[in-house]
Amino acid sequence: MSSPRLQELLEAHYQELRALAERQLAAERMRDGQQALSPTSLLGEAFTRLLQQRTRIADKNHLAAIATMLFVRVLADRHRRRRAQKRGGGNDTRPIDEVEVSDGKPTP
Repeated sequence: MSSPRLQELLEAHYQELRALAERQLAAERMRDGQQALSPTSLLGEAFTRLLQQRTRIADKNHLAAIATMLFVRVLADRHRRRRAQKRGGGNDTRPIDEVEVSDGKPTP
């Protein structure tokens, strides 16, 4: 779980961190168009990852830097998942030797 120090930092600087998340999402929207994630969701996902890493936070500036880095990672992971789905990431795959071929054309 989170340390009391981390919890205090999060509570004390929540609005600033949320504003950072909002700016990160705005920049992402400018690059890619529509973004379905809210700043609160982005912040929550980032800090779930932060808690899993058990990173020691030195001060407010360190927290902001780590938060920004985690926001970028969360958005990059979402982008990769979205692109994988567009390429058929959710489709069942079969080994090539199980695909039947007739008349030179593979059948699904």
